[in-house]
Amino acid sequence: MTRLRSDLERQARDFAAEITGLLNGTVTNGIRLSSWIDPNGNAIIRYGRQDSGALDNLVPLTVSQKQARFGLRIFRTLTLDDESRHLRNTQSAYVLATADGEAVFTYDFVRPAPTTAPASGREPTRRQMRCCSGVSTR
Repeated sequence: MTRLRSDLERQARDFAAEITGLLNGTVTNGIRLSSWIDPNGNAIIRYGRQDSGALDNLVPLTVSQKQARFGLRIFRTLTLDDESRHLRNTQSAYVLATADGEAVFTYDFVRPAPTTAPASGREPTRRQMRCCSGVSTR
């Protein structure tokens, strides 16, 4: 295992523990977020097992023994920053959902691909910008 992967795993595990503590201290009780490294080398944080598939697992929003009426779906993808020192969020999703999984509110973040200006120092053309933004150039 490389030092960078080890650092990413450790920082992701610590961050998952920090979020777990925040959730258990405020809106739920006794949950634990998981973290692992995916096949692409990204750290993943979410509630539920690594092999459970899609984002089906809801953190129950209740601090009592009553059945939760709402839940929170949590998913984060992390890498290390350019200096390989700190975590960088590349994608995240937080979904407030009813107990049956119907989304009430969603907060999504996807870090855009880096863009660079041409060597001439001119602003990128419209076509160049669309190429990097995921928009079709056709």
